[in-house]
Formats: sequence, C-alpha cells, structure tokens
Amino acid sequence: MGYKKLTNHFLLIVGLCILAYSQKSLANLTVGVAINDLSNPFFLQIVKGAKRKADELTNGTANILVVASDYSLDRQRWQLAQLVERNADIVVITAADQQALAPDIKQAIKQGTQVIAVDVAAEGVVATVATDNVKAGFQACKHLISQLGGVGKIAIINGPNVSAVVDRVEGCKQAIAQASGIQLLQIEAQGQGSQAGGEQAMKIILASYPDVSGVFAINDPSAIGAELEAQNRGKRSLVITSVDGAPIMQDALKNANALVSATAAQYPDLMAEKAVELGYQLKQGKKLSQQIFLIDPSLVNKNNLMQYKGWAE
Repeated sequence: MGYKKLTNHFLLIVGLCILAYSQKSLANLTVGVAINDLSNPFFLQIVKGAKRKADELTNGTANILVVASDYSLDRQRWQLAQLVERNADIVVITAADQQALAPDIKQAIKQGTQVIAVDVAAEGVVATVATDNVKAGFQACKHLISQLGGVGKIAIINGPNVSAVVDRVEGCKQAIAQASGIQLLQIEAQGQGSQAGGEQAMKIILASYPDVSGVFAINDPSAIGAELEAQNRGKRSLVITSVDGAPIMQDALKNANALVSATAAQYPDLMAEKAVELGYQLKQGKKLSQQIFLIDPSLVNKNNLMQYKGWAE
C-alpha cells in the first residue's frame, strides 16, 4: 500500500524513540508528536500533518520530534518528559490514557510546553482537536441501517476505552435508536482496534448470533478483520461499516463483493495541522476561542468512493 514507504521511514527510530526531521540547532519552533503506533497509517498522517503545518509556520526551519508509545502509559510518560527536556514548544499527543497522564501533561505545560490532544481527549491539555466522533458513528450506522432496509440485527465491535471510541459507539446507538426495525445485539465484542482483534470479535459474534445481519466496527482495521472472518465462514449477506477512511478501506470498497459497505472518513493530518496552529498561537501569547475543536467526518461508500481523495500520501 501507499503508506508502507512512509511507515518504513518512521520506523528508523532508535534509542529514545525520538526522530528529528531537522537537525538545525537554531530552529525557531520545536514540535513534539507523541503517537501510539508507528505502524498505523492513521498516526503517520498525524505526524505528516504536524510537520507540514510546523514547516509552513517557520519556512521549513521547525524541529520535529516523534515518539511512539505502543499504547504504554509508562513509556508515554517518559517520552513526554523527554520532549519537554528537549525544549519542545508544542506537543501534539494521542494519549495512551485519558486520565492517568494528566499530572505529566500539567507538569509539561507548567514548564512552558503547550500540550494539545489530537484524536482522543486527554485531561489537562490546553486544547483538544478531534473528529466529531459521535457524528462519525451516527453516519456509519445510519448507512448500515439503510443497507439493511431498516430491519435486522446489528452487533458492535468495540475498541479501546478512549473518548473517540466511546463517542463513535454512542453515535451508532443514536442511529439505531431511530430505527424501530433494528435490534442491537447485547454482546460486548472487543476488537482492540486491530485487524486481528476484528477477526476474533467477529468469531465471537457469529458463535452467539449466527443470524446477525449488520456490524459496526469502531475503526477500519477491525472492520477488515471482521470481514475476513465472516467471509471465511461463508457469511455473504452481512453488511459492515466503520470509521476512519483509511487506505485499507479504500481498497476494500473497490471490491463489489466486499461485505464492508462504508466508512465515516476522518482527517488525521488536518487535526494535527490544527493542533500545531493552536499551539503556535499560544506560544505567540494569543488566547484560544475555545478548548475543543471538532472536525466533521464524511461518509465514504461504494457509490462515492471515486470522489474521495483519501489520506494524503
């Protein structure tokens, strides 16, 4: 896929897991990007967006430092401290834990680093930039219900207990609540946001409810995993929707026989750009008009796929 080359580039991180895009000691802006997973194209787009905006603001002289926690709270705490020690003016962070990182974030801000959450909320940050995930979940499940003709049984493949996932599930449930012919199956299928997790969750769903007609997965990797398991078990009439707009889902939607039907696309690079812009404003002594900034998702399905530009490479 198109993001493999980019992934390999970022995996050249050693030692402190910090990658410096610019070695200029006199860079007038240092931006730290603290993400969770360098193998996930979503997070790589956050890195790209942050770098693009930082370069735009500084005519290419910004110093960009990237760290990856692999969802480890302890590692992310240490990495945040390292970014502050390296005089990061701004840290764009996708928190490994929404609450537990609060003391570390507050300490970083106290030391002069503007910490801004991207994608998921994090207690203590100066601002949060995220997809309107309630709307994303609603869009995806509204489409799912439409594909089922307003009648059927829907299961949800959940994920990590972070605000983005919680909001997507809430949005989906809101859509289901408006459809009298839809039954939400009472099963907690945990997919952990991964393809392997999606396969396992689908296995559990089919074992308990072989007559399930629709599945909402909280992100594209788990949706793809769910499809693989369903196809392997000969389940051909199932409809699956999700949230992300990732390259892997773009490829899947091109297949007329795919069970995946739509994804509510989000724009991680734009979120990161906005976060860096806000941090820069704060460093210039300006005040923010608000603390939470939401970016609208857009539903991508098999009918409008050709108009969707996807995540910029």
